Amino acid sequence: SSAASDVYKRQDTYTGSGWVNTDNLTLELQSNDPRGWLNPVPYTMQREFTHTIRMLEPGEDVLFFAGQPLRINLFTRARLAYLPIGEQQATDVSMLHALRPLRRNQSYTVVSLVSAAAVSQLRAAGTEYPDWVAKRYLQLPRLPQRVRLLSREIVEGAGTPYDQAEAIQNYLRRITYDQYISAPPAGRDVVDWFLFENRRGYCDYYATAMAVMCRVLGIPARVSQGYTPGEYIAAARSYQVRQLDAHAWPEVYFP
Repeated sequence: SSAASDVYKRQDTYTGSGWVNTDNLTLELQSNDPRGWLNPVPYTMQREFTHTIRMLEPGEDVLFFAGQPLRINLFTRARLAYLPIGEQQATDVSMLHALRPLRRNQSYTVVSLVSAAAVSQLRAAGTEYPDWVAKRYLQLPRLPQRVRLLSREIVEGAGTPYDQAEAIQNYLRRITYDQYISAPPAGRDVVDWFLFENRRGYCDYYATAMAVMCRVLGIPARVSQGYTPGEYIAAARSYQVRQLDAHAWPEVYFP
């Protein structure tokens, strides 16, 4: 989940050959922006999470965050969408950029909201998806029929969206992890090729397959890319994150 990993990009639209981020709005934010223009979706089970990142190499301008960012102590450009939540508009941030490249050993601090929901609450969440969720996170292109059939076969007997998502996760874990595979043939649907022919892949393939299969079942989902926590350095009480810790994962929506 994003609570345990740092996001640098979220993507919402599946094309059959990959993902596209359709957020076309940008917003420049002051350091710890007093205007409060970041107004995350008001989920019921959230907690604040503060983390500081120090860059060991210079030149990066992409910023990393967990969950839904609230504020950051840098001048920042946010790529986002405005979502209609009742009579108000919430912000859904998919990327954050510093206005200038970061220096070696430069630090920044992000305050985010992350999920604190228990499994029992997710199981009981129901299926009353808001319009903005259905429009944004149920989109699919034309899929090979066998992808749809397999998705439904895997979740047979699973009573709730949470149980169905878990069944898909458990099925995908039986596919061999391999980061040295060749790209899918041109014109082939990525998920179909991964599930039925190659039967090998790495995180991008697992995340894409799970998000697409959830959408087939009417469960809203998207793909996030970022980093796992990396190696814990006890003396510094911090985690060292390297390029090899890059990761992709699905995020599933529960009302």
